Amino acid sequence: MKTLFIWLTLAFCVQAQASHVIGADITYTHKGNRVYHVVYTIYRECAGLQLQNVQFFLSKGDGSSAISISPNRTGIKDISVVCKNDTLPCKPQNTPSKTGIECHSYEIDLDLKQSSFNTVMANNCQVLFSMSICCRNGAITTLMPDNMYLESMVDVCLAGNKGNTSPRFGFNPIKSICCNNYFLYNVGAIEDTDADSLGFRSVPALKNFNDSALYTGTFSSRIPMTPYCPPNPGVINCRALPGAKPPRGFYFNTYNGDITFTPNKCDEVGVMVMQEDEWRKDSTGVLRRVGYIKRESTWFVSTCSDNNAPYI
Repeated sequence: MKTLFIWLTLAFCVQAQASHVIGADITYTHKGNRVYHVVYTIYRECAGLQLQNVQFFLSKGDGSSAISISPNRTGIKDISVVCKNDTLPCKPQNTPSKTGIECHSYEIDLDLKQSSFNTVMANNCQVLFSMSICCRNGAITTLMPDNMYLESMVDVCLAGNKGNTSPRFGFNPIKSICCNNYFLYNVGAIEDTDADSLGFRSVPALKNFNDSALYTGTFSSRIPMTPYCPPNPGVINCRALPGAKPPRGFYFNTYNGDITFTPNKCDEVGVMVMQEDEWRKDSTGVLRRVGYIKRESTWFVSTCSDNNAPYI
């Protein structure tokens, strides 16, 4: 019998509460014997509401047999970018304050051998670590600021006794980018545990498992924001030329994760979701995907001063 699992969203996701979450990611470490240490990181806009009512799940790779889990909040850190002598703006913690970014960390050890996880592990290889949050930032202009859902995956069969430790991000997410200025960004993916190969993809923002958020206009996961596309104002799907001065179109490098474009709409707020796939050779020498992680970021475009970065 095929089981249909319906993801439950937070019924109180209203516009007034959609002003605080501006990104998230989920990473994991194999501790041995199918025990995984999972870290859920949520980035809060400090001027928005308090972060609360986050839901965490463990499920099969097809989203079924989901089990609610309860990681501990292990830290809240102000990661705002400020000048040397400025005061960090996110005070007091998890309270509406000044504009800035606050990083909330939740952690849990999951022993996948436990009987309580039998429904997830039975006849299943791909395991999802996921979370659901109400809601995305209400200022977003490129998609509807609905519920935010994010996941990471490990294939326990391909990982075998060795297990798999996900890549990690070398840099904190950014929030603000300058309108009509050259923009180059990379999350700094680090894979120094299993020596797996990495591939990068721009994927849709989700509001529930396998349920994409509704993009406005002609925006999509491939072109999530308005790039410089001369000579026609409003056109966003022109051929990407990252080496042009300024860069044209929206360019995403699937080999190293570089994102290059010239933001062309000065009041735009967009969402970018990057997926990092891990590949490992099986016993026959064929590359198989052993896991993936995602990071979602919200970018605010604004008019900056004349102190612009030079082209390189």
